[in-house]
Amino acid sequence: MSIWGASGHGKVAADAARLSGADVICFLDDAATKVGQSWDGLPVVAVRDGLARVLATGGTVGLAIGDNRARARVFAAAVDAGAPTPPIVHPAAILAASASVGMATLVCARAVLNPSARVGRAAIVNTGAIVEHDCEVGDFVHLSPGSVLAGGATVGEGAHIGAGAVVLPGVRVGAFAIV
Repeated sequence: MSIWGASGHGKVAADAARLSGADVICFLDDAATKVGQSWDGLPVVAVRDGLARVLATGGTVGLAIGDNRARARVFAAAVDAGAPTPPIVHPAAILAASASVGMATLVCARAVLNPSARVGRAAIVNTGAIVEHDCEVGDFVHLSPGSVLAGGATVGEGAHIGAGAVVLPGVRVGAFAIV
């Protein structure tokens, strides 16, 4: 697996992937100051070169882009290139049997997804976030550390729920809103 995004968030995604059994081989990034360097003990490869390697070797790409709109663009680029983008779920996360997680989503340590919780594509369920029963989390959402979605809450595409924020039961947060 290659992690797209050589950043602090990239370290978190790579760690979760490794602990989940993935062989993380490099970071993909186009920042001139990062390409050719080492990040978290792994080489940083230009995105174009890294995607070519992923496709040639049957590898996968994990997303580690914190900005929701940028992550949506990167997800589209990975899909357009034909790169598989499986979810990354930290082994210390708790997912109910009926919870679902979309492709390219990262679920961090101590996150909880309770029964019938649904998380869309390329979302981030950050450290210790709680998604209660029957919640709907849209594509490209970021649930920050310690945020809580109470039962039946809905979070629209690209919204950002800040650290420690609570969305009450049945409340709907609009697309690209910030709470």
